[in-house]
Amino acid sequence: VKEWHTYFVNGYKFHTQASIEGKKMINSGVHVNGLIEGDTYEFYEVIQHIYELEYDTTSYSKWVVLFYCH
Repeated sequence: VKEWHTYFVNGYKFHTQASIEGKKMINSGVHVNGLIEGDTYEFYEVIQHIYELEYDTTSYSKWVVLFYCH
């Protein structure tokens, strides 16, 4: 497991809230649409931690990036 303060994925740059403290530009939020019991909701959250999980399979390595938000 690796922890990142800034992460680039699919042409986007994500920052944790701690990494942008004291800066003029704030860019630590994410917006997602989600389903709860069949109803669609919009969520806007602030990224607290960015984790990259890497695991090996028999043929190649795979990884998953997790955003821990508040």
